[in-house]
Amino acid sequence: MFKKWNIGTKIFLALLIVGIVPLTLMGIYRIYSADVIFKEGPIGAEEIKELYLWTQSFKRIFVGFFVGSVLLILILSYYITRMIIKPLKELNRGVREISSGRLDLQLPIRSYDEVGLLTDEFNRMALSLGSIRQKMIEQNRRLNTLYEAARVISSTVTLPELLKELVNHARTLVNARYGAIGLRDSEGNLKKFIISGLTAKEVEAIGALPTGKGIIGLMLKEKRPIRIDNIGEDPRSAGFPSHHPVMKTFLGIPIIFGDRILGSYYFCEKADEEPFTKADEEILLSFATDAALTIERAELFNRIARHEEELEKIVEERTKELKDAHEELLRKEKLAIMGQMAGSVAHEIKNPLAGIKGAIHYLKSRMKDGDRKNMEYLEMMDHEINVTSKIITDLLDFSRVRPPERQEVDIEDLVSEALEAARPTDNIKVKLDLGTDLPRVFIDRIQIRLVFCNIITNAAHAMMNDGGSLVIRTSLAETGSDDKHLDVSFADTGCGIPKEHIDKIFQPLFTTKRSGIGLGLSLSKGFVEANGGKIGLESEVGKGTTFTISLPLA
Repeated sequence: MFKKWNIGTKIFLALLIVGIVPLTLMGIYRIYSADVIFKEGPIGAEEIKELYLWTQSFKRIFVGFFVGSVLLILILSYYITRMIIKPLKELNRGVREISSGRLDLQLPIRSYDEVGLLTDEFNRMALSLGSIRQKMIEQNRRLNTLYEAARVISSTVTLPELLKELVNHARTLVNARYGAIGLRDSEGNLKKFIISGLTAKEVEAIGALPTGKGIIGLMLKEKRPIRIDNIGEDPRSAGFPSHHPVMKTFLGIPIIFGDRILGSYYFCEKADEEPFTKADEEILLSFATDAALTIERAELFNRIARHEEELEKIVEERTKELKDAHEELLRKEKLAIMGQMAGSVAHEIKNPLAGIKGAIHYLKSRMKDGDRKNMEYLEMMDHEINVTSKIITDLLDFSRVRPPERQEVDIEDLVSEALEAARPTDNIKVKLDLGTDLPRVFIDRIQIRLVFCNIITNAAHAMMNDGGSLVIRTSLAETGSDDKHLDVSFADTGCGIPKEHIDKIFQPLFTTKRSGIGLGLSLSKGFVEANGGKIGLESEVGKGTTFTISLPLA
């Protein structure tokens, strides 16, 4: 009870005990003694002597009481000093420790007087300062997170990276263990779902990502936040799949741009195991506004990038078409000039060659039993004249390309005619796979036979040294609803064509052979295209070449 008295009461009681009470007792004693003496009768010498002795005795008692009172006052003063000064020293020490940052300090309350009340208020102040500091630390953490998010997001353009950064920083803002961000498509369905806070193994264990049901689907339609203290007991929840981490508290924040819902944030389980607060909701609403702008910007950049790629592709295609058209024009001009020159030169050379060839035949017939050496030279001259005659024939064919005279042709008969004309050597095995009941093709018989002969001859030259096989195969091909063609392929096992030569193989005057001038395949390509067909090739060095000719059906 004494501890609950204030300091003034304690000092008053101490002075009363030390000063007033002893003097009062002494006065009462003196009055009582004098009254006793005077009641006995008139005062004589003996009474005066007795009174004197009593007075002396009173003096001694008074001095004793005075000395005792002084000592008692000193003792009480020391006690009161300790009772006041010690708590004040503790308060002073507490102030120094608080100023050094120890805001969790609590001083002991030793009494319930003014000093005790002051100590109690000091403790309350320390707790309040600690709470304020904690709030400032949290605010500083959130500001740093917002700054870092702004810095990272501003340098992120691709949408997947952006979504990952957004959900990671938002989860940090509210100190949540798990988080996710979902984007919706134009129909309101979930199109992207990025998870934060789960390991790759945990995500794999959960299985398929959500499809937009339950709370997740609800958030894709709601334009307001949703806070739930126990998601498992909420009737709107669709539950969790197997192997899903335990989640109880939930906070959902919509991501809105204008009047459109772009998606939503989803957060579960704060790290301090407390429910999500109104403050968490408000800061995430602010963050979601910035996130909406950033997502819209990223999607805009992606759309612009796609348009740029499409535009670049279109420009590239148009440039290639213009380049091809220009090259084709130059090629045709060159071919026209070459054709005129070839026709003139071929006519001038062919007649003398015919005379020389006749003379060689005459000499060979006259020298049947002649010198063997001379016969070898005549054979060599005859062979070279045949090669030269073939070149001249190609030049003439090149110079006088005529429009095709198309008719219905049986492809099997045409292949047989080409093989008879080309006559591959015995070390080349020819295999025919022409199918049955093939429809007729609508082509110029002479031109396409010349094409087949040229390809068979080239295949024979490619397999001249080591021999090989030539497979001629036919098949029906559909390139459109009303556009049907018959494909004829010639696959040899020759030396093949290098990749760097494939693009040039159909160009006039390009050849890799020691004989010939490189007009055969160029003429073949022109004949096939003039007849409404296409010619292509596949080749691999050391394995062989396959020419495929696509011809229109009758």
